[in-house]
Amino acid sequence: MSSSDFDTVVYVANAGDGTIGSYRLHREHGRLEPLATTPAAENVMPLAISPDRQFLYAAIRSQPLRVLSYRIEDDGALTPLGSGRLDGSMAYIATDRSGRHLLAASYGDSVVSVSPIGADGVAGDASQTCPTGSRAHAILATPDDRHVLATNLGDDRLAQFRFDGKLTPNTPEAAATDANVGPRHFVFSPCGRFVYVLGEFDASVTTFSLDADSGTLSRLECVLACRRRASWPAACRVKRSRRATIPRGSGPRICISARMAAISISRSAPAP
Repeated sequence: MSSSDFDTVVYVANAGDGTIGSYRLHREHGRLEPLATTPAAENVMPLAISPDRQFLYAAIRSQPLRVLSYRIEDDGALTPLGSGRLDGSMAYIATDRSGRHLLAASYGDSVVSVSPIGADGVAGDASQTCPTGSRAHAILATPDDRHVLATNLGDDRLAQFRFDGKLTPNTPEAAATDANVGPRHFVFSPCGRFVYVLGEFDASVTTFSLDADSGTLSRLECVLACRRRASWPAACRVKRSRRATIPRGSGPRICISARMAAISISRSAPAP
């Protein structure tokens, strides 16, 4: 969120308090300034923001399971708009690239879902909920919005779907990581040709190439980001791979955190 007064606003879900905290990020000082606390509900957890940065979505993991919709005001404040039913306790939510659908993944229920988002920005009741592999943990639409990927931490794989507002299993239905990796979160490279997957169990990053036409993945390699489990809470940088998919020096880097929903690519230089 940007304006003349605010460079960036950070939103934090406070599951125990049932609130969403908002903070102004002072990039030059690396400091967060508290702005407001907005009521949500008990066990508010994953958050998502619409592509146009006008709306925020918050999944509630207590009964009744649902997603709350908020409008983001010019000063960063959140205005409640409505809610929609979710058919699972969702560990991860994200909008598709158009902002017209909310995607969700449930770790405990091993399902993924799609909810429609209206012109008013409100996410409605889930229109589709379908079983996937064990322990669904993250879900994202591909850059062209024609396919969807979801991690299955319990099966060491990424489920692959065709997407037109509805999820249809792709062929093949999944792409495998190495055994006992525990794929958790993932990101697309800025160019959209690669997918980087964080392994929770071994702090690895698996690189896949993405076929944009078919929406399917081909595994390239897996590298360890951290050698010792004790060091996992700290952010880790992946060294340059022999395939040069993760450049070092002044180029883009992948930064990960083993337990948090944090795997990101710095954009200090063009992607390969």
